[in-house]
Amino acid sequence: MCGIPLVNMLLYPRHLFTDPEFLQKGWPAWFQNERPLNLEIGCGYGHFLSYMARRFPEQNFIGLDIVNKILRQLGRALERDGLNNARVCKLDANLALRELFPDGSLANLYILFPDPWFKERRLKRRIMRAETLPEMLRVLAPGGHLHFVSDDADYAQDARLLLDSCPQLKPVPFPEIEVRTKYERKWLQQEKQITRLSYQLELPQKPSETWPGYAVTPVIPLHDWRAEQAEAFWKQFQPLKEISEGWIIRVLACYYAADEGRLLLRCLLAEEGALALHFWLEVSAQGQLELARGSCLPRLRHRQILLEKTARLIESALT
Repeated sequence: MCGIPLVNMLLYPRHLFTDPEFLQKGWPAWFQNERPLNLEIGCGYGHFLSYMARRFPEQNFIGLDIVNKILRQLGRALERDGLNNARVCKLDANLALRELFPDGSLANLYILFPDPWFKERRLKRRIMRAETLPEMLRVLAPGGHLHFVSDDADYAQDARLLLDSCPQLKPVPFPEIEVRTKYERKWLQQEKQITRLSYQLELPQKPSETWPGYAVTPVIPLHDWRAEQAEAFWKQFQPLKEISEGWIIRVLACYYAADEGRLLLRCLLAEEGALALHFWLEVSAQGQLELARGSCLPRLRHRQILLEKTARLIESALT
């Protein structure tokens, strides 16, 4: 089993979801303070993120994107410029909103020039749509702001209609922002119309949800497990699949460490509206299922449920 990359390469920084301090304390552990938190979805080359971090040093900023090369470059630039109130992370935006941000945890949510997904059959991939708006409202603090910018007239119109129809949101003037992103400069040179929308969340004041704290990995016992089952499971292994509402778990491959009596399982999690994710699980000689050493699963709110369902899937293959 030597050479198997256990840490998921879709994550940046790679250590984040194996860090006990982050899992226990959340984003304040990464920033080492409790300052107001802001999120930019699709930070790209980081022009906006860097600008905001300089302009508001008393606040924290997280930028999400899915391109490793750009994120590494941006991460190094933020460190070089001493912008320790800004961090970047490679995570699917829908997943991150649902799994990693407690209720009322964001002062501002910025969605700047998202992919419009022009084709009708791909409209469901848009970040701003009726299905995703409830999560955005959940993570915003009362009085927090949602900002949306697009150069696509149809997408902008759809977003405006959606946000205007939301009773919890009040339209407000778009903030004065001097910086222009790479693509914004390009669209302005082409004389494209750019739509800028800002809304404030109007909800009764209530305390924000605290970060609940998570173990490095939940441990799920397999029922009626016997040590001799490990080798038999490996020899007779067939790929497994569990389909539930909105997601699919697959167990794709199985490896056996005879000296330790443990199994190593390569798995895939596919969820509607999110990037597919590979992760690794191990079953100890005592029948304890948990994330493999060095691996991670960037689901926190629902990670226990996912591992329990995977355990039941493995149990069904043993009968």
